[in-house]
Amino acid sequence: MNNAIKTAISLPAGVFRQAEVLRHQAGLSRSALYTEALKAYFEFQLVREKEARYGAGYEGKPEDLSVISAATAAGAASLKKEDW
Repeated sequence: MNNAIKTAISLPAGVFRQAEVLRHQAGLSRSALYTEALKAYFEFQLVREKEARYGAGYEGKPEDLSVISAATAAGAASLKKEDW
């Protein structure tokens, strides 16, 4: 592991035991398990931030009724072409 920094953390006993089971099943070292967990958490946070920005942008300029009506009409027209 390049440029690794050693650290100590405290975990609830139950969380530690679950992590140990998981890492043994996955064949990972503790360092690898916690590194992967943090990477997943960072990605999750990034997605949440993007969703929040999208929501804020949408709230700042919501669709008006004409756009919604046009989208509904286009969708309905395409469904009529399908052989149900």
